[in-house]
Amino acid sequence: MFLSVFSLILLASSPLRADSNPPSNYTAAKKLHRGLHNGVTGWLDAPVTVDKFAKERNGFEAWTTGLARGVGLAIARTGAGIYEVATFPFAAPEKFEPVMMPEQV
Repeated sequence: MFLSVFSLILLASSPLRADSNPPSNYTAAKKLHRGLHNGVTGWLDAPVTVDKFAKERNGFEAWTTGLARGVGLAIARTGAGIYEVATFPFAAPEKFEPVMMPEQV
């Protein structure tokens, strides 16, 4: 008896699931992990950006524009990490989506 009632409940609820929006693969735990990671390693954006500019452009641009952009990104990523750690229990932004893309350095 219990099994048949349980099966009917599952069958009745499945169309509701299909009509709703698909769930996001982001969770509060992933937001906390992402925030901790970015808070601790956010400073790596500076050397990564300098290296990227050195490979794509030249050394002068790497140590001027690349360094300035990298320091700015490092500050922003570290701040985003602190924000995500502080707000990980709340779905802000919507559905626990990342504040910055790419999600990590």
